[in-house]
Amino acid sequence: MAFKVWDWKTKTVLTGKLTAKLSKIPPWGKKVYGFELENGEVWHIWGTTVLVGELAPLPFLTKVKITYLGKGRVSPEDKYDKLLFDVVVLELPNRTKKAAKLDKALAALQPKKVRKNSQSNIKRPQTGKYGA
Repeated sequence: MAFKVWDWKTKTVLTGKLTAKLSKIPPWGKKVYGFELENGEVWHIWGTTVLVGELAPLPFLTKVKITYLGKGRVSPEDKYDKLLFDVVVLELPNRTKKAAKLDKALAALQPKKVRKNSQSNIKRPQTGKYGA
């Protein structure tokens, strides 16, 4: 499978819909994410530590804007510089919006839990070591 891989050095911003999540892609066994741009082109990006954390939970067809920020350290404990990105979700796919509405509608139909009155007002005889 031939990939057109996005080059962050020439274009620092990628805006498109997430169309593919591939893993263990040679030669490094890394993850690759595919994006369809508004003009119909499909581009792929290698999954860096920062990107995998941001993109992995997103559903397919989510429209995102990824901006390359350069190299740097996320925390002072980091030994090496990492590729840093800003990932902004621009639009969730319709099925996710519908699912959220359905969840709210189903939650409204669920019977409310009635808490049974505790029986702490019933006096029970105390026996045993600590009883009176």
